[in-house]
Amino acid sequence: MVAGLVDENGAPLQQGDFKVSRYDVGTYQVQFNTPFSRLPAVTCTIYGHPWAGFQMSVHAVEIRPEGFVVITSDPNRPQDFGFSFVAAAPV
Repeated sequence: MVAGLVDENGAPLQQGDFKVSRYDVGTYQVQFNTPFSRLPAVTCTIYGHPWAGFQMSVHAVEIRPEGFVVITSDPNRPQDFGFSFVAAAPV
């Protein structure tokens, strides 16, 4: 299992077995230091101001054993925002 907390600039807020790169507005690449042996299940949540959960969304796309892409957005377009995630796969 790999879990993380990331700020809106793509900086990890805690050390973990992953790296993050922000490569477009609201778009982040999460790369696992140790890939899973199969596709992991990934869950993401918005992290930040209490009101953010009402107007922001987050989803994981392009999930691979090596990592995944996260997109954070408001109702109209991608926007930079912090997020948390958990990725896990059966052993």
